[in-house]
Parts: sequence; structure tokens; C-alpha cells
Amino acid sequence: MNLLQEPWIPVRRASGERLWIAPHQITDGIENDPIVALDAVRPDFNGALMQFLIGLVQTAWARAGKSFDRDTLLWEPPSSKLLEASFAPLSEAFELDGDGPRFMQDSSVARDPDRIEKAISSQLIEAPGVETRDSHTDHFVKAGVTELLCADCAAAALITVQTNSPSGGRGTLVSLRGEVLSIGV
Repeated sequence: MNLLQEPWIPVRRASGERLWIAPHQITDGIENDPIVALDAVRPDFNGALMQFLIGLVQTAWARAGKSFDRDTLLWEPPSSKLLEASFAPLSEAFELDGDGPRFMQDSSVARDPDRIEKAISSQLIEAPGVETRDSHTDHFVKAGVTELLCADCAAAALITVQTNSPSGGRGTLVSLRGEVLSIGV
């Protein structure tokens, strides 16, 4: 699953239509029925997806030597084709699964024989840690509530924890913001 090529971001159009798009499709239909909101199942996913899209455009623009002028982009948004062409050189870094390097995942951790396997729910920023579960102090947010995530939600969860990661414990890595995160998609 390549996060730049496949539709995985949930959105809502002005008409109320809900659909999944690839990042380059964010401006599709802007004249008649624009996308007005991200529409993930969790508010923290929406916030992280917004930051992801902004960062993706800024990165692609800088790489292409284009100026990122927020006001110009707001009033004259780039076409889907222009966004797709701008994102294409970055495509290799956005593979969510497969045999090679994966999006936002440290392959050295996967090869570590001492690594600790974690539940997919550990990707959710409010998930209680091992110590909290073991001491039965997970009063308000219970462990084991989320057992499965679809690939789209797993990608959103990974971006969310990488962007907003709270402090963690043993077996975690540092996120983009200098906080710790867990690996496990």
C-alpha cells in the first residue's frame, strides 16, 4: 500500500458525500463540490492527517524548488495532476507495507531479537502502557478495546502517534517531535 498513490484518507465534501482519497486528490472537484473536512473516525487522526498533508505539500514544493506561499495556494489551489507529479519523486518513502523499507518505521527495530511485540492498540495515543495494564490502573481508557485496524486506519494511527506521541516506556523510539513512540504496523 503506497500512501501517495492509493485512496486512504477519509474526507467529506460540501455535498455531504464521504469518500477516501489519495493525497493528490485533495483539490479534486474544488469548483463544484469541494472537500471541506477530513473525516477520520477519530479527531486525533484528523489533526495528524491535516499536518501530514501540509507537510507533504511543503516537502514536495521545496524539493521541486517551488515557493510555498500559503495564501496563493489557498486562493489558487494546485490541480490534482500537479500535486500527483510533485509527490511522485517521494513515492518510495511512502510504502506502508511490503518487504522493503516502510513508511515511518525503523527497520532496525524489526530485526532486533530483543524487541517487544505490541498490540496494534499501542499505536493509539491514549492506549495504556504495559505497566498500567499490569497494575490494573487503566481505569478510564481500558486496554484491549481496539484489537484490529484496517490498513487505512493503521496508516492514520502511525502518522498520529509519530506526530503527537506522548511519552512512553521501554521498547519505544523517539517520534518526530522528540517524544517516544512505538513501532508496530
